[in-house]
Amino acid sequence: MRRPLIAIGALFVILLGGLVVAMVRGGDPSRAAKVAIPAAPEVPDGSTTPRPAVPPPEVAAIAAVAMTGDVARAGFISRRELIESFATPSFGPVLADDTSKQMTSLLLEFSERAANPADLQVTEQPVRVRVVSSTTTTASVDVWSVLVVAVPTGATARAMWRTVTLDLVLLDGRWLVDGWKSVPGPTPMIAAESPISPASDVAAVLRWTAVGVGVA
Repeated sequence: MRRPLIAIGALFVILLGGLVVAMVRGGDPSRAAKVAIPAAPEVPDGSTTPRPAVPPPEVAAIAAVAMTGDVARAGFISRRELIESFATPSFGPVLADDTSKQMTSLLLEFSERAANPADLQVTEQPVRVRVVSSTTTTASVDVWSVLVVAVPTGATARAMWRTVTLDLVLLDGRWLVDGWKSVPGPTPMIAAESPISPASDVAAVLRWTAVGVGVA
């Protein structure tokens, strides 16, 4: 049920000194536990205890989208492990490989412009979710979110609203990502009186503790 693949960083647009960098494909293991995709507790074989209900697919979809920042900041090995923790066995390696290639290109661009890639601050906050279609073992879920990217040494931070569509498969009591694509918008217009903050201010706030992720 896999859709055309544009992964976690797809349409992740960063404007740095006039440069537009598009990250296609593909969030720091230290935060992963806060947004880990829920799994139904295991019950020993032969037990008469009813198996707890599996969380709805939208919970897994929200958690996966919220991992964008973790994926962007993770190292090569930890990024692969993180992605494969919420994707199907067949989809995870593909997603991890493509994400690493794009992250390498992105970090090189930062280095060439005297920006420190280690200072990259990224977060994606899901705002609304809907189940487009579902069966007992598959689901398609849309997540509307805002993605914020900042490098303290840059002039300004950037934000992008987007809609991510995830294909999910129920395996061993967990909803796992088996397809991912995203499109920009819908995007609200910023209020005319809203000041544009320096990138350093936004990056500082992005270091705050992330708000817990839940179904809207």
